[in-house]
Amino acid sequence: MDKILILFSTTDGHTVSICNRIAEVLSINASVTITSLEDCSELEIKSADKVLVGASIRYGKHNKNLFSFSKKYKSILDSKDNAFFSVNAVARKPEKCDPETNPYLIKFMKQSAWQPKKLGVFAGKIDYPKYDNVITFDKTSSVYLTGTNHADNQPVHLQLKDPDLPIKYTLEKFDEPAQRYCPAGVYEVQKENDVNKFVINSQNCIHCKTCDIKEPSQNINWVTPEGGGGPRYGNM
Repeated sequence: MDKILILFSTTDGHTVSICNRIAEVLSINASVTITSLEDCSELEIKSADKVLVGASIRYGKHNKNLFSFSKKYKSILDSKDNAFFSVNAVARKPEKCDPETNPYLIKFMKQSAWQPKKLGVFAGKIDYPKYDNVITFDKTSSVYLTGTNHADNQPVHLQLKDPDLPIKYTLEKFDEPAQRYCPAGVYEVQKENDVNKFVINSQNCIHCKTCDIKEPSQNINWVTPEGGGGPRYGNM
């Protein structure tokens, strides 16, 4: 029975979860050990028949300990069956979800002394910290603190160049990111009679222009709203 060593470098624990699932499958026909790059010993690496390393991206970079590890144990790794996988959010995009097209894996291969024999990519999520009600607040409180207000008869200043694009293209392609990047919850995807509908709650807008910057299809036309309605930046 093969001895397989699975090593991980993680930030939020997603890489460990992936490693545990891989170990669960491999343990049917092999003896599997999981440990972190920091805690693994040279003896463990030498005694393994196969080595798998998984590492996550944080702020656009793999952890420095990954490159130290690959340099230190290159000769041992090269003598065994080995593989490496990267966990990064950009891998959720179809055009960047394999070793040949994922920018972080390509960058790793250029920088790493160790050149893994097999490569893989997993799409990871980003766990943003929860609001603490001191520096960060929930969306409803954030809207209130800005002091922004809109008259009932005020013209809607958030306009779509193509009203059908959010549902027909952006929702399928990007899971409609407007419902997440807007800090005030202006954009929503709602279901009516089991049909998706893109809703704009323009009265919640705090005039930050995040949508004008982050919208991948540039379909949102941010028109200057009527004056006098805020926000009061001194409260923010």
